Amino acid sequence: KETVAVTKTEVMALGTASATTTLRREDLAQMVVIGQVGLQCVLVCHAGVIYALDPHACDERIRLETVLAELATDGKLGVLHALEEPLCVPVELLGKEVVAQLERKEIRERLAQWGIQFQPLPPPRELLCTHLPTVVLRKVVGRAEGVRTLARGIAQWVHSIDCYSKSTDSSSSSNAVPALVLECAKSWACQGAIRWGVPGDALSRFKAAQLLKRLSDCEDPFHCAHGRPSIVSVCCVCA
Repeated sequence: KETVAVTKTEVMALGTASATTTLRREDLAQMVVIGQVGLQCVLVCHAGVIYALDPHACDERIRLETVLAELATDGKLGVLHALEEPLCVPVELLGKEVVAQLERKEIRERLAQWGIQFQPLPPPRELLCTHLPTVVLRKVVGRAEGVRTLARGIAQWVHSIDCYSKSTDSSSSSNAVPALVLECAKSWACQGAIRWGVPGDALSRFKAAQLLKRLSDCEDPFHCAHGRPSIVSVCCVCA
């Protein structure tokens, strides 16, 4: 069989408004897999429309939502990591307002929900970070700017919680994902996602169908972790 000489970028760029069928999340699991286009993307069909599927973007979205769901589940010890050498975070990196917020039990509990736990130290005021989520661990421990990265991420999250608490949407504050956790989760999702040309990552029709099924369970199946489309319409199939 001939290999189609076309890049993934070219195929994904074909997606236009010409195929106007509205695609729903539940439609993904019902799609018929046509096959790979070279080593670039997978063509699928549903309701007379052919779509181009980006397996890397799809797998990235699945991995992101999976790890965030695990992080948000109380008692999910698999995502926590007790540091062998706890990190001392100086208060000057956080700011007095942030430190004051972190002294509140409610704030500490919300932060612990995402796998980040602190223990206060006596003056000179420092916070001792004792636990981190595994996805954050790689970005912080053993890196020259690790403590600053951690402090900046915590400060941003505390400020966002403060803003939410002053808004009318009280539910937003409890669901706010710390920016540090979210960015680290996106990086983890991307690095481990399917990549063309990597041994074992080529998709059979069966594996592509499984990927679509898992994608249909995602909250936002139509975008990768960074907002790029995971699937685009290519053309309508004439009867």
